[in-house]
Amino acid sequence: MQGTKYAVTPVHTEEEIKLYDKFRITDSVASGINQPDYWQNFATAWSKASLSESMLRKNVFYKTAKSLKQHFNEAKDKSKCYNSLKMNEEKVNAADESLKSRFPKVKPTTTAESESTRTTF
Repeated sequence: MQGTKYAVTPVHTEEEIKLYDKFRITDSVASGINQPDYWQNFATAWSKASLSESMLRKNVFYKTAKSLKQHFNEAKDKSKCYNSLKMNEEKVNAADESLKSRFPKVKPTTTAESESTRTTF
């Protein structure tokens, strides 16, 4: 049990992701990410929106400052990974082609084939 009036879950539904993005981009909450009370202010704004009757029916749930910051950090990590993959895509593809040309695929043998070619002493 969490000991809270409302369930606290990570940002996970499509509606929550859209609301999160809206807050981060367009709301007054979007500025001041480096301020000490940023995540608390974000959570307060989120709570006001999520606890409205219309949002409860739209799969938007209560979040704490910690869960919102965690989502931000996870999204930032995913973005870094994606950007790294995109930046190096050409090099990885070239390496793949080089390896494929040096080491052509060998048809794997089945168990029956390998047993029939096995030498017994």
